[in-house]
Amino acid sequence: MVDVADKSKLNGDMPIGNSLAPDQDGARCLPYSGTLQAGVDFEIDLSLPALRAFIRSVQTLWIDNAAGANQIVVTVFGSNQVLRVPAGESRYLPCLMYPMVPRVTLNRADAGAFQIIFVNVPIPTTAGAPVAGATSVSVTGPLGRRADAASVSVALSTEDVALWPASLGRKAAAASFAVVLATEDVALFPTSLGVKAAAASFAVTQSTEDVARVGIVTETAPATDTASSGLNGRLQRIAQRLTSLIALLPTALGSAAAAASLAVTQSTEDVARVGIVTETAPATDTASSGLNGRLQRIAQRITTLISSTLAVAGPTAADAALTANPVTAGGLAKTANPTAVADGDVVNALHDKLGKQIVVPAIRDLKGVQATTITSSTAETTIVAAAGAGVFADLYALILSNRSATGIYVTIKDATAGTTRAVIYAPANDVRGFALDAGSAIPQAAANANWTATCSASIASLEVTALYVRNI
Repeated sequence: MVDVADKSKLNGDMPIGNSLAPDQDGARCLPYSGTLQAGVDFEIDLSLPALRAFIRSVQTLWIDNAAGANQIVVTVFGSNQVLRVPAGESRYLPCLMYPMVPRVTLNRADAGAFQIIFVNVPIPTTAGAPVAGATSVSVTGPLGRRADAASVSVALSTEDVALWPASLGRKAAAASFAVVLATEDVALFPTSLGVKAAAASFAVTQSTEDVARVGIVTETAPATDTASSGLNGRLQRIAQRLTSLIALLPTALGSAAAAASLAVTQSTEDVARVGIVTETAPATDTASSGLNGRLQRIAQRITTLISSTLAVAGPTAADAALTANPVTAGGLAKTANPTAVADGDVVNALHDKLGKQIVVPAIRDLKGVQATTITSSTAETTIVAAAGAGVFADLYALILSNRSATGIYVTIKDATAGTTRAVIYAPANDVRGFALDAGSAIPQAAANANWTATCSASIASLEVTALYVRNI
């Protein structure tokens, strides 16, 4: 919600005296009281008072959150400065506010009343605040000794603070306070020294710091080995690590599978003896090396041995008289087709029974055939579809069957609107075409393109049968 402040909503305005007043109007302040809704932004817009020139800028906010169960969060318009007032407290806060547009947004998690004062001069944040806890003492009420919860914290004057020791801990008498016990307190002391039963001993409590060091019984273990923790939490962490370690140990002694064994690492010296995976082979057979490098050297020598003594070669050089038995190149003699192997597998060369090698101009699996009927059309018509990315469909046979009484010319192109590769006359009720060896097929100019046929005249029907081979 947005609240535009006016005279009816303000608690009155008043000039205040301060030598640091930023404008000609002197120091001024505007008190404001309101009620917050839980978790809802409450915006206070002082534009109207600013236009009246009562307060031209805001340098300090005083906020009373004594009635709040949660902190008040204040966001300053213009600078986006965020200020916070803890629950149950009141504070002066320095403010960085946009000139001439004093506007703030307040938010608190709980509903309830609040008070804010806009001041156009800087006020120290310690003004009116209690002295820090390090120089506060707990004092009893007027009716005797009280528990901490029933005591009040008071601030020492500057003169009193000067009387206190400069540091804590045991001191010489000259640097210590003189104290005297009340008669009732003296009666509480044991009558003799030494170990006593609980009922005859003083009840003492550890300091807040000592409790934090030991840890409360419900303390949570720290998230890491080095995170801050009391002794209780630290021992929990140690117990957790021991539990994790136990879980990693084998459940029984003796040989076990890798998944049930501990992972170990070799020493630096052992790693050098075995050799790392990227170790280089030694330059000679006797040079220092780990086992990995040594095995590389052995593999290199075996490779050299294979290449130098086991190479297959005939005894007679080319263009020389045959003086010895030649090394023959064999193959598989077949009178029927062998069983096909998978694509990419090694295969034997195929021969007939007399040793003549069987060679075909194209692989059968790469050949294709497509039949197309062109009916009463002179439009360019696809007769072979595109073979795919990077693949040429080379045409090695074409059959044109004219079923009409009109002879026509048929134009063959290797792509739609592409290059004309042939013009064939198909007489009436006749068949024309060509057939080439698949190795001598008409090459297609571009890969992944179609072949087309165009009739010179519209006839009843033209049957086109195209035979092609896929090449790359």
